Amino acid sequence: MLRLTIYIMQYQQINVTNLLDKTFATFRVIYLPLLIIGLPAVILFVLLYFLPESSTQYYWLYWFLVVLINPWLFAIRYLYIYKYLRGIRISLVQAFRRGFKKFISLAILSLITLDPLILIKDKLRSNIGLSILFYISLIYFATRIGFYEQMVLIEGTSPFRAITRSWQLTKGYFWVIIRANLIFFVVFCFPMFLFDTILESILNLIPITSALRQDILSDIIRYFAGPTLSSIFSVLLYMELKKIKRIDISKT
Repeated sequence: MLRLTIYIMQYQQINVTNLLDKTFATFRVIYLPLLIIGLPAVILFVLLYFLPESSTQYYWLYWFLVVLINPWLFAIRYLYIYKYLRGIRISLVQAFRRGFKKFISLAILSLITLDPLILIKDKLRSNIGLSILFYISLIYFATRIGFYEQMVLIEGTSPFRAITRSWQLTKGYFWVIIRANLIFFVVFCFPMFLFDTILESILNLIPITSALRQDILSDIIRYFAGPTLSSIFSVLLYMELKKIKRIDISKT
């Protein structure tokens, strides 16, 4: 009974509606800088369209994008968002400079977390039961260590310390975080579905756009919104958990 009471108290301490309001309010203000931060990934993403999926070049470019570049750019976004929310001015040059300093640390984290997951996922494609077990485990561990990028770039911790810090931060809040992320997904996914439908209809009316160009344009536009909104929501959730846990955020 005591555990249930404690859980309910924790559950009520995160107002997801408030986080969503702050997410969209922040999105309107700092969208352009966050868009610029994500441009390197967009360029690499477009290049993938022009390579055969079975080619070695495609595999290594995809690996480079997913394992190294995307996590690094997400971390830079987190830093920029966090500084903005704390009322601290930071330029894009300063954000990237900090990101370059922590690139090795983030690469180490990606290599010990994302790289093995990609290999395991490919091995389990033919086994439905093991694939389901894999994704359930993935959701749990991704939720528990999901703030490691914030820990590295915002708090300046070492790679392995970042994992333990994220594990400590999310202890007792797994279902709270799952609930918050699910609500964010539903609120964001439905408008994006409508947007994709409208966009596809508009692109079909343009005779000069081939199917490939339509796919590229659609994915690029979707990419501009998705990572930006999710990054803002993630930082707000991170800050809320830090506030609840009463762990001092280092002033960096």
